[in-house]
Amino acid sequence: MIARDELLKTLIVEGQAQLRNYTTADDKNKVLLRELIVQGLIKLFESDVVVAVRAKDVRLAEAVLKEATDKYIAIVKKEANIDVSKVKVTLNKVADGMLPDTKAGGVVLYAKQGKIVCDNTLDTRLDQIYYDLKPTVRKMLFPNP
Repeated sequence: MIARDELLKTLIVEGQAQLRNYTTADDKNKVLLRELIVQGLIKLFESDVVVAVRAKDVRLAEAVLKEATDKYIAIVKKEANIDVSKVKVTLNKVADGMLPDTKAGGVVLYAKQGKIVCDNTLDTRLDQIYYDLKPTVRKMLFPNP
């Protein structure tokens, strides 16, 4: 049983390493950041949102923030017929509020002075997938004889 858990933990560590490699390519990371911001905005559905990224992703996030906001506005208008064009989305540029470089990437969105948080980092998403799919992965790796 311990060996099984160790193997599953190894899979997670390897997944995190692959995520870190994925986010080193600016073109891929740019698209990823944009989509994670849009998804986070949809989840929060707030009028004033602060986006936090790693220090090395600030430049990319600045480049996609307007595009992500516009995409969010268009999606909400199309799907729910609600005008959210007055949404204010800002990027946190203060070092204390940035994500640690140990994270694989992604974004954390804050609303209501940090009282509402949407953690859309790749590490959190991988942890959630691991938790959700743990029984399935166990069956695949360790089928009953």
